[in-house]
Amino acid sequence: MLYGYDDLLRDLEKFGGVFSIGKSLFGREIFACVIGDGEPRALIHAGIHARESVTSAVLVETMKAYKGRAVCFVPMLNPDGAMLVKYGVESADENYREFLLAVNGGKNFSLWKADGRAVDLNVNFNADWGEGGQNVRQPAPENYIGPAPFSESETIAIKNLQERYMFTASMSLHTKGNILYYGYKNCNNYIKYVKIIAASMKMPYAESAGSAGGFKDWFIKSGFGFSVTAELGNDRLSHPIDASHAAEFSKTVLKSAGILADIGEELWKKNL
Repeated sequence: MLYGYDDLLRDLEKFGGVFSIGKSLFGREIFACVIGDGEPRALIHAGIHARESVTSAVLVETMKAYKGRAVCFVPMLNPDGAMLVKYGVESADENYREFLLAVNGGKNFSLWKADGRAVDLNVNFNADWGEGGQNVRQPAPENYIGPAPFSESETIAIKNLQERYMFTASMSLHTKGNILYYGYKNCNNYIKYVKIIAASMKMPYAESAGSAGGFKDWFIKSGFGFSVTAELGNDRLSHPIDASHAAEFSKTVLKSAGILADIGEELWKKNL
């Protein structure tokens, strides 16, 4: 079973303190939830790529079990894309259906990564925007940078959340490859923390050479603090990964969430 926005709405009923940080292009609320003790200094978000919505299910499972220092969780940043993958073009605003079918080249949206406007949200941040090696400049199922940095309501939503709380540590959940990516350009971004997080997740780690326009890139470039991207799941799995893997993957994320919160608190105190 694929995980969609409808599944998220059902699951979020189990949590208190859920709040909206904005709306998607098609008017779906983008939710966040702070869990734990004290003020959140760390952010974990998932579901930025449509075909990777299993990460949203992973984060919900993590939220159910998490205890410790406060973390802010954003389980699904791209709800319109997740629904396209799960239900097809009928899930989209009727005014966009013809456009989406043309961009996709057919009715099968199972490999779609973008939002409802065919913008890849993880290349829409203001960090060497448009300079990535795989970037494209026209609407596409993946890698389209959009007309400008932060052109999408979804990227604006998480930008505003970050600027509201000023998190000093963050993690972006993606699939697949079972690897932790760190750094941006010449900034190794606290390599000692990278090693600690990687060890807790039992993942190898690598510098994301040539990365541009991603959330991690923007977070580091803006000087907010420490940020990594975790690619969950073995490469032998095929996109889109079934939500039945969520419980397994969440064990890995849960181990790192408290460590990320501690890193965020440490960096916050250093910045005072």
